[in-house]
Amino acid sequence: MDYRNGEDSGKHSTVYRFFSCTGFSVMHHEHDDPHETTSDGNGGGGHSNGNAPGPDTVKWWKKWHAVRVNGMACKNPLFVQADDFFYSGLHIPGDTQNSNGYGYRVNPVTVYQIPGLNTLGLSMMRIDYGLYGANPPHTHPRATEILTVLEGTLQVGFITSDPQNRLITKVLQRGDVFVFPVGLVHFQRNMGLSNATAIAALSSQNPGVISVTNSIFGSTPPISTEILAQAFQVDEKTVHLLKKKLIHV
Repeated sequence: MDYRNGEDSGKHSTVYRFFSCTGFSVMHHEHDDPHETTSDGNGGGGHSNGNAPGPDTVKWWKKWHAVRVNGMACKNPLFVQADDFFYSGLHIPGDTQNSNGYGYRVNPVTVYQIPGLNTLGLSMMRIDYGLYGANPPHTHPRATEILTVLEGTLQVGFITSDPQNRLITKVLQRGDVFVFPVGLVHFQRNMGLSNATAIAALSSQNPGVISVTNSIFGSTPPISTEILAQAFQVDEKTVHLLKKKLIHV
């Protein structure tokens, strides 16, 4: 759970690193002797046995502001509870009728839902698709995704990077698995005659998501119409129409 690293210069500098699935917490403590003990001789002060923090150090650390790792506050391991590693809700179907205009709904389980995922490098999500619903082209900048179909039929695919820009696509049935490499634009679309459901695992506790259409046509402040018209080789009226549609998504 902890270790220390002393430095041999004047005052000794001890760094205690507390590991838990809720983060990687570090505290820094200076003292005169890296092996000092309290007056009772049992290490009741800064150190209890030469390699672990004593009660005084622990009390000091409890008052210390939380360290942030990956943008998330690390929790004192002494206060970690089962709920820090728990989430309930993936059994509940997502509302694809009143979701986002695309007919799909994502229920994520990342570090924001389970604090204990911080620094562990994984997360998951449930994705529900209404009839002909689609999860439109997007990327996860920090994660590879592996998806398995629980119910229904999905067309999935990703696009390789420049200069090839190859479309790699396949139709998946129940029980099939497909991988979307990190950072590549990918999508899923319900091709069946009923709703579809998938579960995906991702190789980051905070994979992030960048929607191609929303980021380009729905940014704040917006990208100039002239730039987009030139980039997509369309007239400005078309760009205005796309921007207007995405405002209501």
